[in-house]
Amino acid sequence: MTDQLIMFKNLFKSKPQLRIEYIPDVGCKVNLMPINWGDSRSAIRDQMNYRFKEDNRIIELTDDEDIELRRDIYQSESGNKYHFILSYDEKGKLSEISIHSGAIVIVKGIELQFGKDIDIICTHLNQVGENFIGIEEGNFLFEDLKLTIANSQSMGGEGNGLDYFYASKDISHLTEN
Repeated sequence: MTDQLIMFKNLFKSKPQLRIEYIPDVGCKVNLMPINWGDSRSAIRDQMNYRFKEDNRIIELTDDEDIELRRDIYQSESGNKYHFILSYDEKGKLSEISIHSGAIVIVKGIELQFGKDIDIICTHLNQVGENFIGIEEGNFLFEDLKLTIANSQSMGGEGNGLDYFYASKDISHLTEN
């Protein structure tokens, strides 16, 4: 087999990069498959064609306050690397999505690429009418979109590239003083 033929065949073996379109107040589309806020965990698992790890646990914050996590972690082991988490409320309904790497995130027609300078991303979103506030160094809240993004440095790494995306059905926990 010629080298060109082998390269051509390998093109069809690799999976395309994960694309997640975030739709405020609705949910998202993962590679065009709609996933809506409030969808059941079991229904989403049935729809998704990705392997996941269930992560249910209680984190004790203080003697009086705990956080109960109910989430599915989707992470590739080879090929196009991705890492995203779908979180669920106490009734098993989708309430949050966080993306840590390997996806192109689309918000209002703008592609947010991991590693791209976060200041440029904020400028692009601002140009389509989305205001933001810095909630800490390198971490930005878009209240109307119900999302936050953070750079690598704020996540413990280095640089100003996009390193974290978070969106939720309800962000009141982020806006309370």
